[in-house]
Amino acid sequence: DTYRPANQLVVGCKTTVIPNSVTEISNYAFVRCETLENITIPEGVTRVAEMAITGCDQLQRLTINDDVTSIGESAFLYCSELKTIVIPDSIVCIDSRAFEYTGLISVNIPKNVQSIGNSAFLGCSELNNISIPNSVTEIGAMAFLGCSSLTSITIPEGITSIGKYTFSECRQLSSITFPNNLKTIEEGAFEYCQNLKRLNFPNSLTEIKTKAFQYCSGLTELNFPEGILEIGEL
Repeated sequence: DTYRPANQLVVGCKTTVIPNSVTEISNYAFVRCETLENITIPEGVTRVAEMAITGCDQLQRLTINDDVTSIGESAFLYCSELKTIVIPDSIVCIDSRAFEYTGLISVNIPKNVQSIGNSAFLGCSELNNISIPNSVTEIGAMAFLGCSSLTSITIPEGITSIGKYTFSECRQLSSITFPNNLKTIEEGAFEYCQNLKRLNFPNSLTEIKTKAFQYCSGLTELNFPEGILEIGEL
């Protein structure tokens, strides 16, 4: 492949082979390679950096090696044709906006991931299935905002707080399994989840912030625990 002085691939490359001698894919390395369809992150690379493969809206096949431990902020932002991805077990962190506005349909978060950043899957409107392991202890604000095809979610046991607008505008969401250690549901967390009907909150829950379930027009039953201390305007 031919490179620009700024280390960005010339637009027009469809398939890129990165040699095993490469140990780092830096910021903006493949940004806006609009016809790139296939890329493999080789062994030896441990991190896909910030905005490394952003705006590659024809990218369909992505292979990440088992040495990668983190996916940087906005790494695959706007890769709208990326429907599936295998995230290796080596990954421990998915940074903010990593898969924002991708075309992902189903995602299996591997067992070693500890954190999912703010807006990590924001706007993934085709995402209908996601599995989050109990290793995850932090899910950032707006992480799944606008995942309008998502129908059910099991929030892992390590989560004690559901952040602001985390599942807002998940309009097809009809089933939520809350963790037993959950203490707080923040502002707007499930706003516009119009398909929710009945919710059973865990006994650990103490706070539901304002507008957490605003515009959830389908809700018919809410079962609050005896120990709850604050319920904001719903």
